[in-house]
Amino acid sequence: MSSLWRRAPLILISGISLAVGLYVRSKIPELTVGDPRIRWDTASVYWYLALSLLAIMFIWWGYSALVGLILKLNRREVMRGDALTYIPLWFLLLSYIPARFYLYKADLLKNNLILWVLVIGGCLYLKGVHFYHLWSKARHPAAIYLREGLKEFISSPSYPRRKRIGILFLLSLLIYLFLASGILAPLFQPTGDEPHYLLITHSLIKDHDINLRNNYDHRDYSPFYQGKLATHTRTGKRGASYQYPTHLFGISLYLVPFYWLGLHLPAIGVLFFVHLGMILLTSLLGVQLYLLLLELLRQPKVSFYSWLVFTFTVPMVLYSRHIYPEVAVALLTIYLFRKLRTSSFTSSWQILFQGCLVAMMIWFGVKYGVTAGVLSLMFLYFFWKRRRIDAKIIYFIIPCLVSLVIMFAFIYHMYELFSPMAIVKGLSLGKSPSPTIIPFSQRIKAESSLILGTIFTYFFDQKRGLFIYSPIYFFALMGLYFLIKKDKRVAFHLLSLFVPYLAMYVGFKLTGGYAPPTRPLVSVTWILAVFLAYFLAYNRNRKFYTTAKILGAVSLCLVILLTYYPYSLYHTHWAVDTSREAKLLITLSNLKLNFANFFPSFSLAGGNLYWIPNHIWFWGSLAIFFLYIRRKKGKEESPISQQIRSGWHLGVSIFVIAICFPLIAIFPRVNLQENAKLPVLGNSDAFLYRQIRSRFGSELMGFWIRGETEESFVIESRKKLRRITLHLHSPQENLIRAGIYEQMHYAKLPLNRRGRAEWTLYPSAHYQCGKDTYYYYLTIGSEKGFVPWDVIPGSRDPRYLGVFVRVELVPY
Repeated sequence: MSSLWRRAPLILISGISLAVGLYVRSKIPELTVGDPRIRWDTASVYWYLALSLLAIMFIWWGYSALVGLILKLNRREVMRGDALTYIPLWFLLLSYIPARFYLYKADLLKNNLILWVLVIGGCLYLKGVHFYHLWSKARHPAAIYLREGLKEFISSPSYPRRKRIGILFLLSLLIYLFLASGILAPLFQPTGDEPHYLLITHSLIKDHDINLRNNYDHRDYSPFYQGKLATHTRTGKRGASYQYPTHLFGISLYLVPFYWLGLHLPAIGVLFFVHLGMILLTSLLGVQLYLLLLELLRQPKVSFYSWLVFTFTVPMVLYSRHIYPEVAVALLTIYLFRKLRTSSFTSSWQILFQGCLVAMMIWFGVKYGVTAGVLSLMFLYFFWKRRRIDAKIIYFIIPCLVSLVIMFAFIYHMYELFSPMAIVKGLSLGKSPSPTIIPFSQRIKAESSLILGTIFTYFFDQKRGLFIYSPIYFFALMGLYFLIKKDKRVAFHLLSLFVPYLAMYVGFKLTGGYAPPTRPLVSVTWILAVFLAYFLAYNRNRKFYTTAKILGAVSLCLVILLTYYPYSLYHTHWAVDTSREAKLLITLSNLKLNFANFFPSFSLAGGNLYWIPNHIWFWGSLAIFFLYIRRKKGKEESPISQQIRSGWHLGVSIFVIAICFPLIAIFPRVNLQENAKLPVLGNSDAFLYRQIRSRFGSELMGFWIRGETEESFVIESRKKLRRITLHLHSPQENLIRAGIYEQMHYAKLPLNRRGRAEWTLYPSAHYQCGKDTYYYYLTIGSEKGFVPWDVIPGSRDPRYLGVFVRVELVPY
């Protein structure tokens, strides 16, 4: 009992911390930018203190009693360990600090919420670790049964294979469905290439063709896309009435039954069934990876952890619900690779089936002809090795030739051309103007710079790089080193799939377009997962294994952030968006710290050589890799099978909160990037920054607010402002609302008959950062919207617009 009383101070401090955190949270709505001080009311503080102490004592005792009852353990023993799990609550004593940097209420509430998430997350993490250690030594029959069953499922080679595969498939399927449900965060409507793939599916069902002219004209995309959808088509040989898609219809054809179900079950909706179709593919892909790793390594535990990383980190967790052909191609590739490695080629039907799968790949995209070609050569190699060459090879060749003939006939039918590039360029293929003559040396320099920049973009770029959004894959480099040492033949086969595919993407300078990050690598990420599995299987360095676990946790946290901030998934091509900053990093940045300045960026056509983080990240990664392979070899036990100390977990949780709190939860988070700057009238010392990344740029010394949207802005000024005047315009009747700080009246202002109006705001407070910089928080919203295509004769503008605004800033 004396040892239990030694834990009492921990619980007392935790209760006091909880009281402070709750009190500060309750006072935030009363704060203003003019008076952001938290006033400590004695009676309220004592009330919160008593309530918090009772709550923490009840949770401590009740949780320990429940765990002790379930696991048949002594309650006092459980309470001694559980007292340590409340230590992260101590950071709530600092919850008053962000109020000293008040800019606007929503930001302060969000910073406070981040602190609570960090603290509660740390407590739950420690409770999970504590429960795991109690569970691992519990003697309750049910606990023993579950523990041994889980251990057998993960590690035992004798566990029924089909049962294990079924469980993995269902687990990934259910988690993917939960993420696609929109419960955690609202989902974006299909964007980028997605609505165009779905429109092809719609045309296949309704019109039985891929002429999309009538589908765009009739807005057949309305079940899954709101607003006006720009066309992704090329004019066919028979004139403007024949508009053919710039995408092949492989993935669209696969989605036909799911889309049909959505049309006939409108209560559920088209998107649910379409997402279900993609989730099925992604879950099957994870299962195929697990089977491949079992065949290569024969280590179920390593295969399970590799499957876990591959399935629930970027990119697969993002692309599981997005409509892109990469996942389907990855599934075909890994399945064929498995079968080609193990097939005896005795069954004609099996050979024919493999040939049909290879033949299918080019219908998902012309670029996948590279992968289909490599798989065909691989088939010939394995076939010759096991059977030499005999008549059965014709069963593989026939479907491939038939598919190619149909493909060229299909292209000729549309464009009277025989080039696969006609799918993308249409009749304009070969009719581009003569290129400008550039000296050979300059051309080589420019091309090499673009090629290197594209390669680094796939792995290191802060907008699209795999190592940025899923840093655990960095250890795939070490895994490739082990794979080459253990089995050079398998390494060669995997690299023969990976390198040509990557070279094709690099050759065309493709970065994935307006899609979630790492799209160019989605089809071959399973190869990197195989490399990672070899690192987990053969690494004997505890420090690197611990680092891998930390980076794995970071990768999972990034998935949570990307799910919570879905708009941060999408970046346009570098030819359109010339900024370096990733949206997620800008979202997490604040007035004092811009995270984008610390991450590499290769998103510009030039200037990458002078971005210092590029050199630090690339050469640092290279140095770590070579230090690893040159390390002193030892005979340590594989770290994957070793136990982890509880104190280590406590230190990690405290360290993470101590780092994250000052970085992302104290200072106001505003976007002051150059690409967010908008023009203002009347004050050369003031700047206006749009806080939400928008496709609507500045025009005519003003900007558009999207229809039915409220947008926020931050004004940075060297002088205090006397008034802010909004000059408003809309071609149709509209209602707007605007406000600044706590003066946000949200008054509805009808525009006059000319569609013009002025609204003057008088800011009475500001946030001062330093001696000569003042910040103001402005909100403008539009209750209605219109599409210029529908309102203005002759307009080709597809944007959904609300009100046009010019901002005039008048200082004292």
